[in-house]
Amino acid sequence: MRRGSRHRWDSRPGVRPGHLEAAARGTGHHGTVDIELLYFAGCPNRHLAEERLRQALQATGHADLEIRLRPVETDEEAQAMRFPGSPTIRIDGRDPFAVTDQAAYGLTCRVYTTPEGPAGAPTVDQLTRAVTDAG
Repeated sequence: MRRGSRHRWDSRPGVRPGHLEAAARGTGHHGTVDIELLYFAGCPNRHLAEERLRQALQATGHADLEIRLRPVETDEEAQAMRFPGSPTIRIDGRDPFAVTDQAAYGLTCRVYTTPEGPAGAPTVDQLTRAVTDAG
């Protein structure tokens, strides 16, 4: 698939990765998942977040899913997109690492709470859980 497209994700038990198109033709529940990585140009943690997200997709059997890269270029865009900082990962439009007391949106570096302490990107384990929870 090409970047920016919706991705087929089948959450039925027994559907193996690589067999998603065949599963989509069958009966039962199936849907899509949209994975986005929002960032601003020059973000020092964008590539680390993307690498860890790819590792999490691999670990969950979804290495074939693509990540839609979405640059946020202006403060106005950041406000409109409710962009809490770079990098931000959204799965089906939802930020699995959102904080409830987010006071401001803008072109800023994001800090994640991880088991190792504050970091510029979630850990692979945290991302694996987020991907699994979305499925």
